[in-house]
Amino acid sequence: MYNAKLGFWICLGFSILNLVFICSILCLLPAGTSFAGISSVGTAGADFLLLDVGARPTAMGGAFAAIADDSNAIAYNPAGMALFKKEELQATHIDYMALIPYEHISYAQPISGAVIGFSIFSLHTDIWKTDADGNDIMYGRVISSQNAYAFSLAFKLRTDLYFGTNLKGIYVSTYTYSAGSGALDLGLLYKIGNASLGLVGQHLGLPLKMYSQSDALPANIKLGCGIKIPEADMFVALDLNKAYDIDIPRLNFGTEFWAISWMALRGGLRLGYDLGDWTMGMGFKVKILGNLTFIDYAYVPMIIDNTHRFSMIIKF
Repeated sequence: MYNAKLGFWICLGFSILNLVFICSILCLLPAGTSFAGISSVGTAGADFLLLDVGARPTAMGGAFAAIADDSNAIAYNPAGMALFKKEELQATHIDYMALIPYEHISYAQPISGAVIGFSIFSLHTDIWKTDADGNDIMYGRVISSQNAYAFSLAFKLRTDLYFGTNLKGIYVSTYTYSAGSGALDLGLLYKIGNASLGLVGQHLGLPLKMYSQSDALPANIKLGCGIKIPEADMFVALDLNKAYDIDIPRLNFGTEFWAISWMALRGGLRLGYDLGDWTMGMGFKVKILGNLTFIDYAYVPMIIDNTHRFSMIIKF
C-alpha cells in the first residue's frame, strides 16, 4: 500500500512538472507564435522512425514509455520487454497519409534471465513519373522505401528496475539512390506499485548520407510516467518527447479503459504536433487456437488525410 501511494505521488508530481515546464515555455514565446511549424516528423533523415507504430499506443496518443507491457515496447521503450513471460508476435498495418502503407512486425522471446526480440519497420510507396499532361510515363514506376531492422535485448537490473536496448540497421532508398546507417535505442523502466516511470533515448546513431548530403537521425529523448488504476481497470499515461531537430518538447497523454473483460476503449492527446492533435481507438482480447490474442485499432484525424492503424499481438 505504501509503495502504491508513493508511486502515485511520484507520477503525479512528474506529470505536473512536465505540464509546468511546457506552459513556462509557451509563456516565453512571442505573441502569435504557432505550433504550425512544429511537425511530428522533423528535418532529420529517416524521419519515418518518429511515426507512431502500434495501434494500441497510437490510440493512447503515443504515451507508452512507462506502460510498455506488450510487444509495442520495442518501439517505445525496449526495457518493457524484460517483463514478458511468454513469446509475443506482433503485426501492424498502417494506412498513412495518401494511403501510403507502413508495416511493422516483431517477435520477442524470453530466454534465461533476459528477453530478446527482432523487428522490421517498413514504409514504402510507388511513385509514377508523369509527363506535362499528367499521363504516366512507361517504365516510370519508382519504388521509394524506408526500412529499419532491429535486434532487441532486455533484462532486469534490480528489483522493479529494467533495462532494454535496440540495435538497429536503417536503409533508405529512392530512385537510384540509397543510404544506410546504424542506431541504438536505450531504455529504462522503473515500476513501483501501480505506478511506473520510463526514460528512453531513441535513434542514437550515425547520419544518413544521400545525394552528397548528410542528414542526422531523428534522435529523441522520451520521459514517461504511467498509473494503473486496478479498481477501474484503467491506465493513464503521460510522455514528454524532445527531438534534437525540434526546439519545443512535445507532450503525449493517453488513457486506456477496459469497458468489459474483452474490450478496451482508448483515447489520447498530442501537444506540439501539427498533424493529429487527438487520437482514439479500441482493442479486443480473444483466444485464437488457444493463444491469447489482442486485436487493436487506432484512428488519427489529420488535416491532409485521416490515418488508420491495425495491429494484432499473439502471446504463445
